[in-house]
Amino acid sequence: MTWSPYPPLPLAAVQDLLGITRALYRLAMEAEPRDACRLQALEEIGRTLRAVLRERRAPAGTIDHGNAWAAAERATKALTVLVADSPVLAQLIGATARLVARHGSMV
Repeated sequence: MTWSPYPPLPLAAVQDLLGITRALYRLAMEAEPRDACRLQALEEIGRTLRAVLRERRAPAGTIDHGNAWAAAERATKALTVLVADSPVLAQLIGATARLVARHGSMV
């Protein structure tokens, strides 16, 4: 199998990250006191991941496909930063995030 600069989006990994984001949001909503910045960050990450899933049908090599990849990587990086203070969550996100990194890019 040859490497392509336009690999297909790893939809299962994006869906997993969206599920994790939703679970973290519910947890943050139950926290007292609520961390408004964390909630806002999770909302933005969730919106971005949902947009990626909407754009999943964009043909490889198109601007929309590239934009979806870039958005997935941005959301993944934001989620990674958000959970950096929790070793268990960081490992969980990291394992999935590696699937959402194009060859040669860093998450």
